Amino acid sequence: MSPNRILRLSIQALGIAILVGLSALLLIHVLDDYRLILTQARERSRLTAHYVAHDLERRFYGIEQMFLGIGDLLTVLGDSPQAHTLIEAVLKDRQRREADFMDLLVVDTQGRIRHWTGTGTPPSVTDRSYVTAHLQNPDSQWFVGPPQWSKVHQGQRFFAVSRAFREPDGHLRHILVAILDLQTLPRAYVEPGLDNLRIQLKSNTGNVYFTVDGISRPRWERPSAWFGLDDTLGTATAVPGTPLGVQARLGTDAVLGPWLANTAVSFSLGALLSLAMFTAFRHIIRQQDRLDFLATTDALSRLTNRGHFMALARKLFTQSRRYDQPLSTLVLDIDDFKQVNDRYGHSQGDRAIQAVARLLREHCRDSDLVGRMGGEEFVMLLPNTTVAGALATADKLLKAVEDAPLGEKEPFSITVSIGVSGRTAADSDLESLINRADQALYRAKRAGKNRVEQLAVPHS
Repeated sequence: MSPNRILRLSIQALGIAILVGLSALLLIHVLDDYRLILTQARERSRLTAHYVAHDLERRFYGIEQMFLGIGDLLTVLGDSPQAHTLIEAVLKDRQRREADFMDLLVVDTQGRIRHWTGTGTPPSVTDRSYVTAHLQNPDSQWFVGPPQWSKVHQGQRFFAVSRAFREPDGHLRHILVAILDLQTLPRAYVEPGLDNLRIQLKSNTGNVYFTVDGISRPRWERPSAWFGLDDTLGTATAVPGTPLGVQARLGTDAVLGPWLANTAVSFSLGALLSLAMFTAFRHIIRQQDRLDFLATTDALSRLTNRGHFMALARKLFTQSRRYDQPLSTLVLDIDDFKQVNDRYGHSQGDRAIQAVARLLREHCRDSDLVGRMGGEEFVMLLPNTTVAGALATADKLLKAVEDAPLGEKEPFSITVSIGVSGRTAADSDLESLINRADQALYRAKRAGKNRVEQLAVPHS
């Protein structure tokens, strides 16, 4: 394999290796980004669930402490009219401080409201679970009720947190109830940092207290289905000390949408880079091919130039000697070429050279080697061809050149003289073979031109 071909293949292999490497890096980057986005989404939903659960735990702890304070106040003040006014004032003050409190109640042992933050006649709550749970269960203390509709505040939902206060012997003293507004409470978790998240407060029996839905519409249509994922990535966390749990879910489609957009951009840039690199390597190869052509080919005749011809011919000569195969050569020279240039011009002289080159290509086999040695002189090397075969080829060339019409405005024709020689056992190198054909050429010139000559084969 020639060094130029090796260089070309090396350039192609380098280009392919770079493109494969870049494609692999791009794919690794996209997959790593995919895993990172899903990991971050899961972590975000986990942290959100823990944050909301912790915040609710804090709120319930605050309610319990408030209940303890009010319970102590009820024990100290007793049941006088002054005590009634003071207790209701305390309840209303606490209600105003907490936006989540729809109402605060003090319920007696019969399930009737003794004190509350509302106005007018208190409604009956004997059917409410936050009361019946304590009336029917002497061991109950802390209760979180299910979501339900308010009797007083029309069209509003709430859930109640109640605590039973008992005598040392277990008899019920009173029940304190905090009515939490299910319209106000979720607003604490609607903020910019929780966008694209769905937060739900649920009980272990399946009751949904509220849902904060910040999941935006995906930029891509259901990409989660393409990757075998659920629509959301979620985490559930229990609220300590209650039957409640917080579930935070992140919209998978909205998470993957930007990733798909970035992936599309990355692949587009990768494709553009690959195209640019392909174009660059193609240009390099074309430039290398052009340099190879200039280094090995005669520009005018498009035949192999002298240097490249000699390099290839030496290989054929060595192969002929090694396997004892016949090898013949023809050396051609255009007759009276100076007169052609002087009479018809150098452009017509160039056309004469090109015509001879074309005829040489037409009369040679794929295995033959044809080159221009310089000026109007050409050489043809015929592997596996005896001198008799070479002489036959030379005769055909002689006639073909003579019959070839040349000139446009002023037609003319040319002739060539050809020297023929065949390799002998005495030939130690290519030069001796070509020199013998060259001497035969001079003999043809001296014998009148437009003819083929062969020197006598020397004895070894």
